Amino acid sequence: MSDASAPLPVDEFIQALRAHAAAVEHLATPGARPESIDPAIDVLRAAALAYDEAVFERSGLGDAFADLGDELDEFWDEDVDDDDELEPEFVVEDGVQRISLTGRWDFLVRDPQALREYAEQQLRADIPDIDDETLACNADQPGAALNFLVGHQGLFEYPGLEDAGAQWSVGPITRTLFEMSDDELDESTDDIADLRD
Repeated sequence: MSDASAPLPVDEFIQALRAHAAAVEHLATPGARPESIDPAIDVLRAAALAYDEAVFERSGLGDAFADLGDELDEFWDEDVDDDDELEPEFVVEDGVQRISLTGRWDFLVRDPQALREYAEQQLRADIPDIDDETLACNADQPGAALNFLVGHQGLFEYPGLEDAGAQWSVGPITRTLFEMSDDELDESTDDIADLRD
């Protein structure tokens, strides 16, 4: 568990926002590739997660960004006319079966240092010239480290399957699945099943 008396990582969050803004401005540069912004997005997400995790440790308050995705969806629904919608880039041939695995995995952070060191090791392997700020944003907090590891290593690679997209969320919880009653587990299972609707 992180130190509840430690300062909230506001400066790191602001730095990540500035880095993201700079990356967005760089996209206007002739020859800039759209994927060049991906590292800045990863850093910003990790910084937001680290801030949210620290707020939870300090106050018990929930995710300040929880409904932001829904609000952005509403914005795009209103902003994009049906005639202006772009064709999806990912095209699936007729007759290909689609399946989805939805679930929840809970963890107890027994050794934050070991998790941080492993995440740092993987980050340095992926990005040899990574700077300290990016390293800290992606590895200092357990949630940020897990978010990075899932995003860069993935969870499932099996013969015969092609990756067709993934969404996940990492954040603090009050109780794990192992600590829930049977009724609570049934309710959690129903919530997970609803994600496929």
